[in-house]
Amino acid sequence: MKRKRVRAGILLRRLADLLQEKKVQTLPRNDLLDREPTKELRAARRLLEDMPGYERLGDFYWEERLEKWVLHIRMTIDVLESEYMPTVTEWRVILDPQYPLGQICFMPDENKGIKHTFQHQNNNRLLNYSKWRSGKICLDTGQGTWGRKKYSLEPVDAINRLKWHVERCLIWLEAAATDTLIENGDPFELPDFPTSTDYRIVFNEDNDSFVRWQSEQRSSGFFNYNPLDQQPETYPISRFDIFSEEVAAKVWGSYINDRKKYAKNRNKEKAGLWLMLKRIPVMKPWQIPATFKELDAVCQAQGINLLQILLKTYSRSKREKIKLDLIALGFPVPVRIGSPEELIHWFAFKLILPKLNGFRDNEVLWKQQFTELISGTAKIQWIKTENWNSMQLTNRGRISEDLTNSRILFIGAGALGATFAELFGRLGCSNLTFVDYDKVHAGNLSRHTLTLNDVGKNKAEALSAHINSVFPFHRCTFRKNGLEDTLSKEAAFLDGFDVVIDATGEDDVIQLLSNHLSSKSTHFISVSTGYNADRLYCYLATNSKFANLKNSFKERIEPFLQQDITIMQKTSEIIEGIGCWHPLFPARIDDIQMLAGAAFKIIEQQLSRPKEERLVVIEKQYADGEFTGVMIKNI
Repeated sequence: MKRKRVRAGILLRRLADLLQEKKVQTLPRNDLLDREPTKELRAARRLLEDMPGYERLGDFYWEERLEKWVLHIRMTIDVLESEYMPTVTEWRVILDPQYPLGQICFMPDENKGIKHTFQHQNNNRLLNYSKWRSGKICLDTGQGTWGRKKYSLEPVDAINRLKWHVERCLIWLEAAATDTLIENGDPFELPDFPTSTDYRIVFNEDNDSFVRWQSEQRSSGFFNYNPLDQQPETYPISRFDIFSEEVAAKVWGSYINDRKKYAKNRNKEKAGLWLMLKRIPVMKPWQIPATFKELDAVCQAQGINLLQILLKTYSRSKREKIKLDLIALGFPVPVRIGSPEELIHWFAFKLILPKLNGFRDNEVLWKQQFTELISGTAKIQWIKTENWNSMQLTNRGRISEDLTNSRILFIGAGALGATFAELFGRLGCSNLTFVDYDKVHAGNLSRHTLTLNDVGKNKAEALSAHINSVFPFHRCTFRKNGLEDTLSKEAAFLDGFDVVIDATGEDDVIQLLSNHLSSKSTHFISVSTGYNADRLYCYLATNSKFANLKNSFKERIEPFLQQDITIMQKTSEIIEGIGCWHPLFPARIDDIQMLAGAAFKIIEQQLSRPKEERLVVIEKQYADGEFTGVMIKNI
């Protein structure tokens, strides 16, 4: 009774505080007394009572700190006990108060749960003030790949959802005990590990750099990394000392290589020590070392003398007056389990040597420091690392490599050109050039991809900077003049592109292109919209048709332009003399983006499988005043 009175007093004080802050008007009665499991939780609990391998060690209890329900259970698997997985383990099941909604987490008990980390599990370490460890296991079918042969759809009702998770836990435990959590062909997954910093180190590794690393004789050296002006702090590795300046310059695109981006941080360029390992540094079954002593053991298992390499490289850094802040461990990885290794990945951690008294600053001191570091219990302060290579960042939506490598020119950086540039840029096309003499006006922003930060800037320059900021490998450029002025200064300008896209909607541009495009340019595309963006016109031609470009384009599009003119003459909104992308021209951003998305599919097909010259008209469709989709016509 005394405990309940104390708890009730705490809850009453909490209620008073909340009412004083006017955060709530009233609280449910269960917040004033000890909480009782809901009827949904009780029903789910009853369904588990006779399940083989499951045993309940207590009733649901309310964890005030987390504001979640917790159930203490014991799980028994019918397989031989392995070195890392006992047959009997205890778990804490954590559920959201809105059960059956929310998450269900299975956490190893702090004393009688599993002590090691396996694949498809969070790093399994002890936690302060908790009765469980941090090693949440992956049971959701939407995560990871294990158990696909035993796949079943997760139920959503209160009675069966918890049981489904318990069954999945038993399957996971059996797979972990028999070393079958991963199979050949599964995507390779890195081990989970805690990070002690809010910043990250990013690198750029692909198949080509893997070949370079494989041919390198040295196993350690220095690398440089620079801060970007953004939050959270991001530090791209700018170069490794084994690579030439020319190779290093090609690692990143314009956003990172632009010295103006972090000119005020030039004095903050930092250095680290890199060490190439033979394979991923994990302890069995799949746990990253937590201490330097464990890391040393992992390196020794690979035939690597960590102390000797650290001391040798650190001595060199002192002689060359290089201050080392980090250590980066590189290792080869496959894309899929059982496949050949084809990428280099990096882990990184802080380099903090223990302070020792009574020694001069020389190799005797450094050796003693590294020896004490490696032989002691000092924790490794891991840092988050990410591969920002183009193939990694565009995995969620990628187009053909031939197209991403194409040199693409955009003539016109208005709303329509910017929309197409956004599509090309976010799909991995890194070599875009923009030509436009106009400046960004506030009225443009209702349908442009740029923002108020760009008002007053040249459109081509601002759009180039914007697309460069999408991915770290983009190298977009611009010309601030119109096409005619650009050609007068660079006669062979158009020859440097594989694809030329006109997004101006101007007849003069078509005439210029008809006169200047040559066989060195592969594709020409013109995109423009009709009144109210009811139609998008997409004209496509190959180099064999460039000579007759103007006449062919005009002949095909003229009937549709006459329809637009008729509609415009009947509309009082149009002010004579304004351009098609003036703020008063009626064209909504949702229509532009919808029509451009459909047109991009056609453009992609044209660039990969060229067809004869044609005009494609993409038109909005309505039935009884209701929007029903778009119609595509080939003219």
